[in-house]
This record gives sequence, C-alpha cells and structure tokens, in this order.
Amino acid sequence: MNAPINVLRTPSRSRVRRHGDSPLALLATLSLALVLGVMAVVLLQGGPAQAQQLGSTSQRAARIVRLTFDDGPVRPNTPRVLNVLSKHRVKATFFVIGQRARRHPGLVKREYREGHSVQNHTYTHPDLTTLGPVETRRELRATNRAIKAAGVPRPYRFRPPYGATNVRVRSAGASLGLIQTLWNVDPRDWADPPASVICRRVVSNVNPGSIVLLHDGSGANTVEALPCIIKRLRARGYGFGKL
Repeated sequence: MNAPINVLRTPSRSRVRRHGDSPLALLATLSLALVLGVMAVVLLQGGPAQAQQLGSTSQRAARIVRLTFDDGPVRPNTPRVLNVLSKHRVKATFFVIGQRARRHPGLVKREYREGHSVQNHTYTHPDLTTLGPVETRRELRATNRAIKAAGVPRPYRFRPPYGATNVRVRSAGASLGLIQTLWNVDPRDWADPPASVICRRVVSNVNPGSIVLLHDGSGANTVEALPCIIKRLRARGYGFGKL
C-alpha cells in the first residue's frame, strides 16, 4: 500500500515513469486484496469448525469417571483388579495402606508400572479425626515412605479412612503437600452385596466427573462387578481417568 504513494511523491522520476508505474501498483493492490479476501474466507470457515472440535473435546473430557480403589494392596484381590483394568484398558487410582504397601511392594510397583495413580490412605487405617496433627502427619509420612520404597513417586493425594475428616485433618495433609480426596459414588462394595448390585449402584449414580469408591483390599464381589461397571458406563458414553 505504501509503494504507490512513494513513487508519486518522488521528484526525480518523470511524469511518464510515474504514470507507467500506476497500473502495476494497482495490480499489486488488487492482488493483495484478493489474497486477504481468500484468507478471510478460510478463517471464517475454519473458525466454527475449530471451535466445534474444541467443544467436542471438552465435552468428551467432561464425561470422565474416576474409579478409585481403597485398602490394598492385598492378594489375591489387587492382582485380579489389575488384570481386569488391563484387559479393558482402564486407568484408575489406588489409595494404598502403608502397612500393606510395605508387605507387597511388588503390587504397588505394578500399579504404577501399568499406568495407574498410587496415592496415600494412611499407614494403619485409623479414624484421623481421633488423632492429633502430629499423629496424623506420622500416618501420612509413613505411607509416603512405603510408596517411595516400592519405587513409586511420592503421592500428592490422600484419602482419610472412612471419609472421616475435619479442618485439622485437611491441614495436616496439606502441610505435607497432600490434597484430600474423597468420593461421590459409593456402592458399598465392602459390605459384599452381589456383583450385579454393585454395578447397578455405580452406573445409576454416576455423573460426569464422578469419583467412584471401590475396594481392592476388601469386597468379595468387587472384581466380578468391575467388567459390568466398565462396559455399561462406556455404553453411556463415559471414559475413565485417574486422579
């Protein structure tokens, strides 16, 4: 756009030369306008499509369920749970008890090696609201050490046993860099209802973003219920993620 103006104002050029440059300048201007017009059309067409793609991705991300397993690792339940998750290509989160992690470090390592999240469920599974801050931190620190001793990165979440918590418990966890993590779907699998009941309780109560409480350290029918839970939730358009 600036080139034609400079040519017209240059005193050293003849009138014929300036007139001779004008058609070229006009042609360049028209070409530039054409290119800009094409680019505008492309952007207008691509914009909504791109927004639609981002929207669909966000929508898929919102329909994620987190399966979590408490009180392990134990034999034979934990290996059986891991086998089902592997078969169905699902990643989950294991809140492990420190004493059991010390007893079965190979299972803790397998959980992590197979792509699952390994987090803190205290060392002896006490009601933390009955303990003081020093005792609570001792429970959580000991579990952190047990998990790290198994060759797994330090946890960044903790789950208080029984969901029993208060400001003091949350603060003790936070002082160790641990985020308190509870749940919003509880099929009470630890009470050993039939597998079909566990599955129905989970599927009927799940919403996008739900955190499901299950148990690999107890629950006689949890492993049997797990394929049903995975298949039915996938049929409803849900995916699975870890914390």
